[in-house]
Amino acid sequence: MDKIVIADELIFMREDLEGQLLQRFPWLEQSDLDNGKEQKDIVPCFVGVGWFNLISNMFLEIENLYNSLNEPLEKISFYEIKEKQGLLRVYMKNGVTGLQEILNKYEILSGQVCEICGEIGELQDGAWTVVVCNDCSL
Repeated sequence: MDKIVIADELIFMREDLEGQLLQRFPWLEQSDLDNGKEQKDIVPCFVGVGWFNLISNMFLEIENLYNSLNEPLEKISFYEIKEKQGLLRVYMKNGVTGLQEILNKYEILSGQVCEICGEIGELQDGAWTVVVCNDCSL
């Protein structure tokens, strides 16, 4: 019998973890779309805590890419980071050459990382499609 994943088990990114990301990557600070002023808040991050390291590594790789091209990181505008059909999706604009490859890489990697705990997982269908490990699925 196939395992069933209960959607309520997903725990979305905690505020303290979002704060850690913002402290390490201040260029993630979102701007008010109406007036362009900084909001002292990170771009919306609608993923489970298990993907924290995955996202942190992705941002580090993005930062390294921009630094290698001498491009200002403040040019990037992220709109949303979320799980869609079980995979990591990042919505943004003003990317440089090479950025989409990084985003694609982490979308693929997210299909192997449990969104709940961060251990090795696999895509499973239930109430919705998510990546979970054996311990986090029912």
